[in-house]
Amino acid sequence: MATTTDTGLSSGESGHNADDWASTLNDEGLNKIIADLNARRDADLFENEVYQRFFNRFGFKVSSVEDIPVQEVRRVEGGPRKKSKSRPGLSDRHLKLTWEQKCQIAQVECDEYRHEMAKEEEETSGIISNLRARMEDIDIRSDDLGKNKAEFKKSVIKDAFIEGREAYASEKFLRYTDEYLRQKDTVIDKLRLSNTALRAQLRKCRDQLRQKEEMGEVLHAVDFEQLKIDNAQCLARIDERNRRIQELKLMAGRTLQTLNNHKNVLNQLHREKKRVTNEINQRMDISNRAVNEMATVRGEIYEEKYNNEKFKAYMESYRVPSVMDFVHVREEYNDITRRESTYRRKLKIAEMALTRHRKLWAQVQRCTVPKDT
Repeated sequence: MATTTDTGLSSGESGHNADDWASTLNDEGLNKIIADLNARRDADLFENEVYQRFFNRFGFKVSSVEDIPVQEVRRVEGGPRKKSKSRPGLSDRHLKLTWEQKCQIAQVECDEYRHEMAKEEEETSGIISNLRARMEDIDIRSDDLGKNKAEFKKSVIKDAFIEGREAYASEKFLRYTDEYLRQKDTVIDKLRLSNTALRAQLRKCRDQLRQKEEMGEVLHAVDFEQLKIDNAQCLARIDERNRRIQELKLMAGRTLQTLNNHKNVLNQLHREKKRVTNEINQRMDISNRAVNEMATVRGEIYEEKYNNEKFKAYMESYRVPSVMDFVHVREEYNDITRRESTYRRKLKIAEMALTRHRKLWAQVQRCTVPKDT
């Protein structure tokens, strides 16, 4: 039970003196007293909770404070028993636990907490081990499914596709199914042999334990501690192997990434090769056309040279007409020019007359249309 706390006010003071004492305090002093009382209340509640758990654990049925078997605390801890000095007739508020009894109860609760924590830790460790095993199983199954999917795409979907019929060859699917079932049967046989070996090893360990028990070789705490050390070492090696596996997986991932990068570079080089090949073919085509054009040009040059020599021979044999012929041609040219200017003036006059007649005709039509209507 919780001890009675001292609130700083004596039991003999009257209500008037308490009011005077409270009125002399400021807000900071009252807040400090309230915080102190709240802290003491929380400590008392925690202490009562510890005592209640202790009594509930050992099945103590009490109806009042006088019925609490205080010596049971010493019996649980194995300490010496002492007679209770409580006198019958005292009120419940005068019966208190000693500091030694409180420490013993606290020690029992601490041991119980440690036991519960160890039990929870053991259960949690088992759950974590099971979850880790299930995760590893899921990872293995996921990798297996990915490999099977890739193999199925490669063996059945890609290779068994018939272009003309837009269908898949059933023989390759049946062959892939038989091969897959054969592989699974092999894995099942390996697991069965491994299971048989583990059962034999377990049976051997049980026989050894039974022989040790029959011979009186009982395992001691040192043996369990040695097993714990060996288990810790095995777990450390397993963790090291798991870390190594993770490093290898990361290395494989980086290698795969590098391989993909090199594949991309290779694809780019292939595309560059195709582009260069096409460009070379275009250049060869242009070169062939240029050769053909050069042959054509050579023929044209030869022909032009022949025509030029022919023209030179004609120029050498050409005779210029006389001056009188030039004068007569010039007079004819001037006469034709004068007649052209005359005809142009007549044409302009005719166009002006035509424009005027068209305007008159339009006016006549506008004047005659209302009379017809």
